[in-house]
Amino acid sequence: MAIEGIDVSRYQENIKWDTVARSNVQFAMLRAGFGQNNQDETFRTNARACNRLGIPCGAYWFSYAYTTDMARQEARYCLEMVRNFRMDYPIVFDFERASIDYAVRNGVNVTRRLATDMVKEFCDEVRNAGYQPMYYSNRDFIINVFYPEELTSYYLWYALYRNTLDREGV
Repeated sequence: MAIEGIDVSRYQENIKWDTVARSNVQFAMLRAGFGQNNQDETFRTNARACNRLGIPCGAYWFSYAYTTDMARQEARYCLEMVRNFRMDYPIVFDFERASIDYAVRNGVNVTRRLATDMVKEFCDEVRNAGYQPMYYSNRDFIINVFYPEELTSYYLWYALYRNTLDREGV
């Protein structure tokens, strides 16, 4: 049985949370920020609304890390953002193609080893703070960017771009 959730950031602008609370939506994943302490300006408003209305929520940090130290620091930024809110869902490391492109522009080739180690650094920092860690990925990244067999102690938020799960491979 699938559960329905929404992914919310400043790009969704003003959410009508009372309407969301009356809908089939069962949880919300809120972008807390990105990169080196760039806070999502809607996070606090969205987290307050979710907490007030009893909508379970988690948070994610869009990563622009290209070292393990940067990934750990991004986790700390995210933890600082969520500390005053109830987080019923995991805290997520969101590393995508734009993350890799940023690293390349800064002279860093993101290898599978580096990408996997950054997930571990972020997620371990989150776990050590008492939250449930998770990482965001898709089929391409699981096959080509990460060593998924090293990430089994963390939940995976799997980006599914179709209505059915491709059973080949992942």
